[in-house]
Amino acid sequence: MYLECPQKYKFKYVDKLPEKPKSFFSFGRSVHSALEFFYGVTALPAPALEQVLAHYKENWVSEGYKDTFEEEESFREGEQILRKFYAKHISSFTPPFFAEYRFDVQVDGVPVTGFVDRVDKVGKDGIAIIDYKTGKKFGEERVRTDAQLTMYQMACEELLGLRVESLTFYHLNSLTPFTAEPHSPDLVGQLRRRIVSVAESIQKGLFEPRPEERKCSWCDYKPHCPVFKDQFPPARGAARVPAFESGDDADLSALIDRYGALMDRSSELERQSKEVYERIAVKLKERGWVRAFGGSYEVSVSSESKWEFQDKARVLDLIRRSGLWEDVLAPSAPLVQKLLENPAVPSELREQLAGLGKKVERDALRFKKIEAEPTARA
Repeated sequence: MYLECPQKYKFKYVDKLPEKPKSFFSFGRSVHSALEFFYGVTALPAPALEQVLAHYKENWVSEGYKDTFEEEESFREGEQILRKFYAKHISSFTPPFFAEYRFDVQVDGVPVTGFVDRVDKVGKDGIAIIDYKTGKKFGEERVRTDAQLTMYQMACEELLGLRVESLTFYHLNSLTPFTAEPHSPDLVGQLRRRIVSVAESIQKGLFEPRPEERKCSWCDYKPHCPVFKDQFPPARGAARVPAFESGDDADLSALIDRYGALMDRSSELERQSKEVYERIAVKLKERGWVRAFGGSYEVSVSSESKWEFQDKARVLDLIRRSGLWEDVLAPSAPLVQKLLENPAVPSELREQLAGLGKKVERDALRFKKIEAEPTARA
């Protein structure tokens, strides 16, 4: 991070200013945790798929998602990745040399700590390093030169006394391992010099900002950065700076606080309502009821189903080649579902689309307020 922007490094590690939770980090942590559990055994047999999925569910990280829908979509995507990963590797499963291997090394006097997702034994004196990646796909060139893998190679060879035979970034979304030979002594030497240089700059307090439009646009520290100080009014910090006390500024301040309070209430109410909804659904299912009454509201149950698709790119490609692209302009499950239910669409296409998805049956609850009966007049 220091090489990307020294000022950002200072905000995060020296000033310890918090960053907003990111959904992609939460997703990666959740899937990594499940794979650590899978490879965490020291002897056969391997954990069952049901155990891996249970661990995934119990340790799901829900921070950073914009809403419940996005979180549920991501959860299902991660579950699908784990199912496919398990199916691909269970037949050749062997307990690794290390899972989530922590290393602490000194690089010319500079302490460095890190974690390697997996270390496999290769022969008598060799090891293979595997690091899992989620998100966008990348090319093989990255694996040949990535400093993260160079660091892992350097640390593992020094601490374990074994030669690294291969370096792998395993792209989980596509189940594709990108493997390269060990990095050259030149790359290792360059990394060592870079670590020492960065440490010296930090000790000297050199934290100049390095603005770039693409990186700065999504940086959480932008309101604190001196480069953008003219774009943000003073925050109300510990000194309670009276930034907004009169006129339109005071109205703006009040609206900001009001909106924030409403969002807090909305989030809590959404959480509570979801919990109550699920409890009602369970009780209705236990009793076999399709309708029930409270004092002021009633609820009825109607069954609904929908198709869910993980490989949306293949769905779109199939529709495009079938000449129905105008009917579905995006990989939207409701729009694709219309094709599946349309008898005018060729049966072969509908069967192919169905093979790419999963039909999910759910009971939908419908609430309405009970109208008071009119009082009879004498």
